[in-house]
Amino acid sequence: NVTLQGPAGRAGLQRGDIILEVGGEKTNTVGELRAAVTAHSVGDTVPVKYIRGDETYTVDVTLDAAPER
Repeated sequence: NVTLQGPAGRAGLQRGDIILEVGGEKTNTVGELRAAVTAHSVGDTVPVKYIRGDETYTVDVTLDAAPER
């Protein structure tokens, strides 16, 4: 799931995209995805590799602070 107003949405990721890597770290689970993101700092720009349909893409995402819950 992508927050369209968040960093991933602003970078062009869409709901249904499958994220494979963040900053070169493979992400097979939500936990791995979170760990890969938190390994970086707010303001860092990291490459995100993802699948949409039958194509694989890479986009740079600039990280924001996590929203408060």
